[in-house]
Amino acid sequence: MLVLIIMLLQAGIIHIFIYVEQFIFVGTFFSFLLCGVALFFASKRIWRDAEAEDRAKEIIDPPKRGDCDTNIAERFNQCRNIKNHHDLTTGLFNRDYGIERIKKSVAFANAENREFYLFRVNIVDFDRLEITYGEVFGGIFIAEFSNEISKIIENSGYAIRTSNDEFLIFYDLNEPKALEKNAAICKKFENLYHGEAIELSLSIENVENLLDFSPKNNEPITSINTTDKGNLSTLMLELFERASHTGCAIKILLGLIGRLFALERVVVCTKDNKIVYKWGKNEKSPMGKNFSGEEIFCPDESPEIYRCVIHEQAVLTGSIIFIKNSDSWAENDKAILQNITKTIASYLNVEKSRFASLEKTRFLTKVSHEIRTPMNSIIGMINIALSAVGENNQQRAEDSLKKIDIAAKYLLSLINDILELSRIESGDRLRIENNTFSLNEFLSGIDSVIRDAIESNNISFNIVKNYEHDYVTGDENRIKQVLINLLGNASKFTNPGGTILFTIEELGLSPGGGTCAGFKFSVKDTGIGIPAEKQADIFMPFEQGDQNSKNQGTGLGLAISRNIITAMGSTIELTSEYGMGSEFSFILNMPFLQNTLPESTEKAEPKAAHDAPEQPDETGDISHFEGKSVLLVDDIDINLEIVAFILENVGFVVDVALNGQEALDKFFEKPPGHFDVILMDIQMPVMDGITAAKEIRKNTSHPDAKTIPIIALSANAFDEDSKKSVESGMNHHINKPINNKELLAVLRRLVK
Repeated sequence: MLVLIIMLLQAGIIHIFIYVEQFIFVGTFFSFLLCGVALFFASKRIWRDAEAEDRAKEIIDPPKRGDCDTNIAERFNQCRNIKNHHDLTTGLFNRDYGIERIKKSVAFANAENREFYLFRVNIVDFDRLEITYGEVFGGIFIAEFSNEISKIIENSGYAIRTSNDEFLIFYDLNEPKALEKNAAICKKFENLYHGEAIELSLSIENVENLLDFSPKNNEPITSINTTDKGNLSTLMLELFERASHTGCAIKILLGLIGRLFALERVVVCTKDNKIVYKWGKNEKSPMGKNFSGEEIFCPDESPEIYRCVIHEQAVLTGSIIFIKNSDSWAENDKAILQNITKTIASYLNVEKSRFASLEKTRFLTKVSHEIRTPMNSIIGMINIALSAVGENNQQRAEDSLKKIDIAAKYLLSLINDILELSRIESGDRLRIENNTFSLNEFLSGIDSVIRDAIESNNISFNIVKNYEHDYVTGDENRIKQVLINLLGNASKFTNPGGTILFTIEELGLSPGGGTCAGFKFSVKDTGIGIPAEKQADIFMPFEQGDQNSKNQGTGLGLAISRNIITAMGSTIELTSEYGMGSEFSFILNMPFLQNTLPESTEKAEPKAAHDAPEQPDETGDISHFEGKSVLLVDDIDINLEIVAFILENVGFVVDVALNGQEALDKFFEKPPGHFDVILMDIQMPVMDGITAAKEIRKNTSHPDAKTIPIIALSANAFDEDSKKSVESGMNHHINKPINNKELLAVLRRLVK
C-alpha cells in the first residue's frame, strides 16, 4: 500500500511539473528520489518474506544426518555446525531445540492436514548399564544406537535426544510405514547389544498429544565425543577403567573404531588366526557379532589389510586386523590404530590374568572340597576302628578298615587325576606318542579291564568292530585312557538292566587319501542321560552330569579326556537326552598298515622302566627273597616302617639310611654282594636320591656299583620324574603310595 501511494504521488508531481517549465529540473530530481525510496521498502519486505519462508522450510524439512558426508566424523561435525542445535554424543537434535522443532512440525502438519506420528523411545535399565560399565561405555552405545536410528529414519522424519536414555522420533509417514520403521529399530537394538551383566530392552510408545509429553528427567545429558579419532586414546582408557567386563567393552569399541575409520571388518584374533572378537560393517549385527566363521584368513601382503600384532611379555600372542575396501591407509590413521592395539592388548592381558586367577581360586576351592570328603571318611572310620578295638568288636573294626581302604583309594585316584589334569593343561607336558598297534589287541585289552566291572552291575556290554585295517599308528595308551574313562562313566550312570555299546568304525580314507583313515570311537549307553542345560559344562573340571547320583567320581575324567583328544587334533562329541542315555564319540585320523606288521616291528621293543606300572603277578614265587639284603633309604620314619614291614614279610633283611649321603656311606663300606637291591626315596635332606644314584653308578672301585638294582620310591608322580630317575641310573620308578603287589613284582624281576 505504501509503495502504491508513493507511486501515485510521483505521477501527480510529474503531471504538475509538465506545465511549469521552470520546474522541470526539480521535478525530475524528486521523481528519481521517490523511486529510490519505493524500491528500498519493497526489497526489504521481499527479504523478510524470504527469511520467513526459509525458517518455515527448516521446521518442515529439517536437515538430515543422512544428507551429510558418509564419514561419521565429518557428518557429525557438519551437522553440529548447523546453528549448534545438535547433541554432542549422537549428532541428533538436542532436547530444547528438538522439542520446539517438533512442536512447529506438528503444527504445520495439522495445518496442512498431513499424517504424522510421534514416538517416545526409551532404553530400559540404561542407568544400570552406565553404573556397571561406565559413562563412556554408555555414551558409545548411545552413539551407535542413534546412528542406527538415523539410518532407518532416513528422509522420513527426524529424532531428538531428550535424556540419557530417551529419544523422540517424528515421522512424516502413515501408520504402517511408521510401525515398520519402529520394528526395524527394535531389531537393530537387539543385535547391537548382548550384555554379559545387564540385559537391556527397548520401549517404544506413541505420543498422541505433544502437550502431554515431558522428558523423562531434566538432568544434564551425558556428552561423550565419539567422533574425534584423536580423542580415542582418552576415550578407551576411560572405557576400560570403568567397564566391569573387558570383553564387552572391546566389542562395543570395535564398532566405534570400524565406523570412525570407515572399515569393513575389525578382528581380534590369536596368533593362529582363531577369532576372539569381531566386528563387521555389513553383517546382520551392526556390532559385527554374527558374521560366520571362527577363523580368519588375511594375507598380510593384501593392501586392504592393516595388521597390528599383540605381545604378552615379548611373546607374540595374537593381532588385531583392520580391513577396508580401499588400499589407502593414512600414516596418521595407522599410528592411531597401533596405539589402539597396544591399549586393547594391555587390557586383554590384564583380563587374562584376572580370569586365570579366578579360575585358580575356583579350582583350589573345588580341590579342597573334594579332598576333604574322603579325608573326613578316613579320619572318622579310624576313630570308629579304634573304638571297636577297645570294645573287642573285631567285625566292626574290620568293616571300618575296609571303608578306610575305599576312601584312601578314592583319595589317591583324585590326586592322580588332579596331577594329570595339571600336566595336560600346562600345555607343554602332554606328549602324544605314535606307535603302531593292533586294534584287535587294543579292544581285547579294554574288554579284559572293563567287562567284569560293567557286568557285575547287571549291565549288558557289547563291542562292535567295523573296520578293515587292524594295525594303525597312534598313542595307544592315551586312547585307551580316554575310552576306559568313558566306559567307566557309562557304567556308573547306567541302571541295572541297561546296555552299553562300544563301537570302533573305520570311516574311510582321510582327506588327501594315502594310507590314513578316519576311525570313529563311540561309547553309547541307555543310562540316565545328561540334562540339556548341563551338557555345555560337563567337560569342565569337577562338573557332574547328575549331582544326585550315588556313583560319583572325581569329576575330572571328562576334562582330562577332552584335553587328550584335543591334543590329538579332534574333539569329543556328546549326544544325550535326559532319561534316555548318552553317546560320547570322537574321530581320529590315523595312518594304517596292512593287516600284518612289518617284520621290523614284529618284536616289541623293551619298554623303559618308567613307561608303565609293573603288572603284578599274584602267583609269583617269593621264596627266593628269603635272606636277601635290601638298603632302604628314606627320611620319613613312617615310610620306613611301612616298606620295611612289606619287605620283611617276604623274607628280606632290611638296612635303613635316612638320606642319600648315609646311603652312599653304607653301600661303599659293605663288601661286594652284601646288598641285593637299593630302594631309594628322591627328595631327602643332605643328599637327594637322584644325586646318590649317580654317585653310585659313576663309582669304579666298588664291583656292585654298576649292576646293583636301584628302585626309586617317590611321591614325585609325573612322567618326567620317572624319566629323571631312570636317567640317573635307577632301574625303575614306583610312585607313592606304594602298591604292595607292584613292588613285589618289580623286585621279583630285578633281584636274582
